[in-house]
Amino acid sequence: MIDGLLRFQASRKNVQLIGFINGLKGLMEENVVEINEESFKPFRNLGGFDYLGRSHDYLRTPVEQ
Repeated sequence: MIDGLLRFQASRKNVQLIGFINGLKGLMEENVVEINEESFKPFRNLGGFDYLGRSHDYLRTPVEQ
């Protein structure tokens, strides 16, 4: 996914890619990283989860059954 976004960025002008470290937690804490070829290079074959991380937070409370 990130690789595709980087290819899109390379084909366009004035496109900046940003990611939130650890998903929703990074969004809430404003923990932002600029995504570029150099920073993504060590993770190219691992995928986006290893690069940015993820959280298990919810925007709302799950419905109990």
